[in-house]
Amino acid sequence: MKLHSKLEGEKTADAKPPTTLSGVLVQSAVLSVVFSIDSIVTAIGLAREILIMALAILISTAVMVVFAKGIGDFIERHPTMKVLGLAMLLMIGVVLVAEGLHFEIPKGYMYFAITFSLFVESINIRVRKKASLVERTIRHALEAKVEQEETKG
Repeated sequence: MKLHSKLEGEKTADAKPPTTLSGVLVQSAVLSVVFSIDSIVTAIGLAREILIMALAILISTAVMVVFAKGIGDFIERHPTMKVLGLAMLLMIGVVLVAEGLHFEIPKGYMYFAITFSLFVESINIRVRKKASLVERTIRHALEAKVEQEETKG
């Protein structure tokens, strides 16, 4: 609902954050378990060697810790990336379920779809940035013109 309201400009009630230390700890523990299980299931789905699975989990955790702030800020500035990320997670989930049912989907299709989607979204981000710059320039010029007219008259 929060994502929908951000993209569509509608107001929704925000979720109430936990107000106690125990609430924060429980929420943190639940999220850690969910993401750990997700990482393990993904690693098992993509690799056959235990060492590779363990390394994938450790490396992904390290990358997440190092880049979390920068990525979070980027996502906050570009909410459409949230939608794209959710779509990619859905696609990967479908591929993993299909493989679990012994239906092989070539990984190249998935990688192409992800790459193409990111390419299109990067173009959208650039276009919106340029449009925003033009809009600010026009607004500034109009404000200067109005100020000039007020000082004349």
